[in-house]
Amino acid sequence: MTDVRTEIKRPVSRLRLYLAPALLLVLAILLSIGWLFVSRQVEARLDAMISEEATKGRFWSCDNRRVAGYPFRIEIECINARIKDSSPSQNEVRLSRLGAVAQVYDPSLIIIEALAPLILLSKEQQIASVEWNSLRSSVHISGAQPDRLSISGEGVSVKTHLNGQPSNV
Repeated sequence: MTDVRTEIKRPVSRLRLYLAPALLLVLAILLSIGWLFVSRQVEARLDAMISEEATKGRFWSCDNRRVAGYPFRIEIECINARIKDSSPSQNEVRLSRLGAVAQVYDPSLIIIEALAPLILLSKEQQIASVEWNSLRSSVHISGAQPDRLSISGEGVSVKTHLNGQPSNV
């Protein structure tokens, strides 16, 4: 006589069912924590660079600086950017908006975009202005130094304001 054994089916483990979403959630949390860490490092380095420039007599400021771009890039935006030196001529550069973007997976390539106008002043008197429709540049950094720089502009025009009279260049 043959022995008939009945196999008892085990219930399918729900662990496999929940494992993939749980791993995805853990990955998203780790990505978020990593992005926050990197964005805070970027802000700290910007503050350190601005402080170092101030010791050299160059004062950088902007009305509204923000770091954004979550999750795959780091984006820095500065509205009403200004650079002023402490020389007797009190030179100043003003720019309405300056933005820079780097991809998280390739931080050595930085894309920079600026909105017109760029205004040059000396002793609070405007000496030149630059207008454009589009102005972009990209910088590839190798080590601590720029390796490649490219600048692309459309509709660029320069006006000088010497002796109070504007003239096109």
